[in-house]
Amino acid sequence: MVARKRTDWIVDLSSVFIHFFVAPVLQIYVAHTALNALVPGLKGSLPSSLWVSLVLYAVVDYTWYWNHRLSHSDTVFWSLHRAHHLPETIDVFATSRNPLITHFFRVYLWLVGLFVYLLDDPTLFLSIAACGSVIIFWGHTNFCLPADSIAEKTISAVFATPRQHLWHHSRWNPRCNFGSVLSLWDRIHGTLHQGDTLPESYGSTQSEPAWRQILWPF
Repeated sequence: MVARKRTDWIVDLSSVFIHFFVAPVLQIYVAHTALNALVPGLKGSLPSSLWVSLVLYAVVDYTWYWNHRLSHSDTVFWSLHRAHHLPETIDVFATSRNPLITHFFRVYLWLVGLFVYLLDDPTLFLSIAACGSVIIFWGHTNFCLPADSIAEKTISAVFATPRQHLWHHSRWNPRCNFGSVLSLWDRIHGTLHQGDTLPESYGSTQSEPAWRQILWPF
């Protein structure tokens, strides 16, 4: 296990604050203010049934799969995402690591805000989204189930487990396992990598100052 650097602590804790406090403000005020101005008649127009909520969340997760995959292409979007893949130690604190500006390009942030606006009662949808967030944070830990266990095989058939997502953060094989909650999208599009072992190394030996990782990644 590589020791966590001081810069990693600064970036990760700052990113956690942005994730839980700044990003929700963007969703609530920016998205809802715009929607209220543009389509006030659509507010609360969708029924909040279980199936509607599940379908809407599947739309969020599938759209994020492509958003995430685009972030690993040789475009400006990699600059926005690169800081997430710099740490050599992957744990729950690294989950939210992204520059502030990156959140404006995270499609799930705006889709969640849109669907909350459209649903007559978004409680069930937000509960499903909260469960998805738990899976995402779990995926950035070393709490892996045994590779040959029934539990791992069953859960990983549907959801992205740490054993899958840690390979996404491996130093030599990062262009795989783009799904953050459901592993289905990787299976469909041929980007799934299943390893019986875990990667030997993570992140990058490249070093960037904390201010750049948090505020200006270009």
